[in-house]
Amino acid sequence: MSKNKIQIPKLILDHLLQYGNTSISGLGTLFYNHHSAYLSDDKLQIFPPSKTLIFKDSNENSDHFISYVANRYDIKPKKALEKVDKYSHQIIDKLINYGEAEIPTVGQFTRVNGDDIRFLQYQGVVNSSFFGLPPVNLKPIQFFKDGDMINAAMAVSTESIPNRSVAATTIATKSASSNLSSDYSNYDESRWFKLLLWIFCILLLCA
Repeated sequence: MSKNKIQIPKLILDHLLQYGNTSISGLGTLFYNHHSAYLSDDKLQIFPPSKTLIFKDSNENSDHFISYVANRYDIKPKKALEKVDKYSHQIIDKLINYGEAEIPTVGQFTRVNGDDIRFLQYQGVVNSSFFGLPPVNLKPIQFFKDGDMINAAMAVSTESIPNRSVAATTIATKSASSNLSSDYSNYDESRWFKLLLWIFCILLLCA
């Protein structure tokens, strides 16, 4: 694999996506800045967590990226350092001569105010704004401001409850009393019938 052409831009992108922080020897450091979810100024949208790619012209731990390049291409760290330094010098030379340079699929460097460098990330693989999540739209909540309206609404909603209970109780009572009187009536008729039957039997015996 060491005979293959070493593609530093591809390695920068891969390392950045995997670790979120890539320090390039001789150039600077690319890293992600994370942002928490926030509410829009009009309070009608919630934007999800996001992250933006930032560049600073200082190296924090360039050895990590050098080791990454060496392992990917199975070469010695010294050889990997030479390749990375060469690529960094190409970027710097373009900035000096043309005022801008780029890392393909990652972003563009622009020289401003002499020696200051501004970095703009490209839209695409490294653009992780909102992690692919859309903003959440909020609907305004309407509140009653008139206390009388609330009391009236509560009165309407609760006023009929006792009436329904009384009506149900009345119906149940009437139904129960009706059944009870019917039972008593049936009981009286049965008793008189038995009495008359006994009297009839006695009269037959006496005859």
